[in-house]
Parts: sequence; C-alpha cells; structure tokens
Amino acid sequence: MKKKFLLFLIMLFTCLFSVKAASVQYFNVTDEKGLDDCLNKDDMCQLTSDIKITSVKTIENRTVLDLNGHIIQPSSDLELDSGLLLVGRGGKLTIEDSSGTGKITSGNNIMSAIQMIDPGDTGEETAELVLNSGTLEGYNYGISGNGKRDNTSIIVNGGNIKTIDEDSVGIYQPQMGKIVINGGIIEGGTGIEVRSGDLTVNNGNIKGTSSFLAKANASGTTTVGTGITVAQHTTKNPINVQINGGNISGQNAFYEWNPQKNDKDSINKVNISINGGNFKTTLSGGAAVYSEDLTGFIHGGTFNTDVSKYKAADAKSVAKVLDSTKSSNSGIGVFYVILGLAALFVAYYLYKQYKRVN
Repeated sequence: MKKKFLLFLIMLFTCLFSVKAASVQYFNVTDEKGLDDCLNKDDMCQLTSDIKITSVKTIENRTVLDLNGHIIQPSSDLELDSGLLLVGRGGKLTIEDSSGTGKITSGNNIMSAIQMIDPGDTGEETAELVLNSGTLEGYNYGISGNGKRDNTSIIVNGGNIKTIDEDSVGIYQPQMGKIVINGGIIEGGTGIEVRSGDLTVNNGNIKGTSSFLAKANASGTTTVGTGITVAQHTTKNPINVQINGGNISGQNAFYEWNPQKNDKDSINKVNISINGGNFKTTLSGGAAVYSEDLTGFIHGGTFNTDVSKYKAADAKSVAKVLDSTKSSNSGIGVFYVILGLAALFVAYYLYKQYKRVN
C-alpha cells in the first residue's frame, strides 16, 4: 500500500511539473517595436520573423530571447562605434535558438554584436550575458567589453561566436569581468583575448583562424592568429586564466605576452593554470603554448609542440605531448611490421606445402 501511494505521489509531481513546463509562455516578437517591448522588461521572448533594427538596444532587465531560427540585424544606414545590443548594469540577457539557424549580426558598420555595459552606464551592478545556442556575429568582435566598465559576466554554454573581419576577435575582454566557456564555438582572427579579469574554459572549441601577428596596443586588441591571448592592459589589472578542457587552436594556440611592457609587480598579477584541454598549432612557425612571462603552469592537457618549458612539477605523469608527425610515422611503422609478419607467415605456409608435396 505504501509503495502504491509513493508511486502515486511521484506521478502526481511529474504531471504537475509537466504542466508547469508546458505553461511557459514566450512573448512573440514580430518587429522592432516588439523587440523593444521585450528587452525593456523581464520577459521571455521568441522571434517570429527576421528583424532589422534602426537603433542600438540596451538591456537592463532579465530577458530570455529565443531567436527561433531568425536574424536580428541593423538597417543599412545604422552605424555604431559600439555593440548592436548593449547589456547594461543590472541587466541579464540569455540567448537561445530553438530552431538552430538564429543569428544576431552587427553587419559591417557596427563594432560588435553584443557589448557588455552601455558606455554611459554608471554604478556597480553586474551586467550578465548567457549564450546557450544561436550565433553572435560581429564585425570587429562577437562580444566586446569596455576597459572602463568593469563587473561583467559572460557565460557560453553553446552556440557560435564569430567575426566578420578576418583579423578580429571572437570575445574581447579589456575590463575586470568573468568569462566562462562551457561549450560552443568561438572563432575569429583570434578566438579570445583577455587583457583584464578572469577566464575559465571547461569545454568548447576556440579557434584563431588568421596568420599570427602581435602588436602593442594601449586601446584595443594586440594579436591575431591565436586561440587564446593573455595580454595585460595598461590598466595593470589582475588576470586569472584556468583551462580545464576544450579544443584550442591557432598558429599559436595559447599566447601570453606583455605588450605594454608593464613592470614585474604588475605581471605578477597574471596567473595561468592549464589543467586539461587539447592545444594545437595549425600553421608552421607557431606553438601549442607560448608565454613570455610565466612558467610552471601546465598541469595537464595534450599539445602538438614541445611544452616542457611550461610544465609544472606535478605535470610529469599527466601532461602528454603529442606530435602529429611522430604519431603519423609510428602508425606507418606499425603497418609495415604487420605487413612483414604477414609475408613471413605466407612464406612459411608455402614452404610447408612444398615439403608435404615433395
């Protein structure tokens, strides 16, 4: 009797949960006015058509936006030296795409698809962005920050972040903020460049697709051709990078340097820990990992160039260096060994047959 009653309760709660889940209502967005209404309040919105917008949009509420396979893009005459969408103080924008082909694109006349913090914002509230699915496409950056606007949070659980200009950066963080990558694809001339704040990579694919070039810059990015760049800004803020997994590639897959020639005390605020992940240089002359200033930070992971200079003391049993050329040659060697053994076996069999007949 007790078992039947317990089963009844489980079924009852399951039904109630299902009804609650089914009752989630998305506000349908058909045009720019509907998008304004959605972004100006705490709401769950779903696009029902492609939308061209005529002005920058700022999110200061907690909004879930389902692209639903549609595109948000600027009108042809809109030009902005900022993001198409701005996540303001206290705002949280969660982007989803239930149909798989949805996209927010800045076009060629706007800096980024999404910018963290409206340049005019004051205060200290956190600006939050969560990407679960869908594509963010920006001319210079998919997602960008502002070095004078700290306290941001970017979480990528899935989706695709990319740039239109081949020498630009997927995610650029000059501010004191936090980036967490749990999945998705991030690509650009450089995948991610961090000049202040924290970066944690647990999974996902981060790609630098251009040939490598590094140049000091007091107000902007410093490299192309890397999966991840760590380059302390003129602000000399702390940087904490922890990589636990994922696939990172570029001519230099991971690259740390001191472009602004900051003093030793400032560089001592840069901390890197590579605990896992796959690091691959994709062009000749590059490295799986390069650091100008630090050593002893690799505890695990796989690499296709020598990283012994950067291994921590505890990495001897966990960090494995993979050389694609040696791996390929060893595979060929095994093939020829097997082929030789097979030939010997056939020769021995033919000899036995000959002896039996004679």
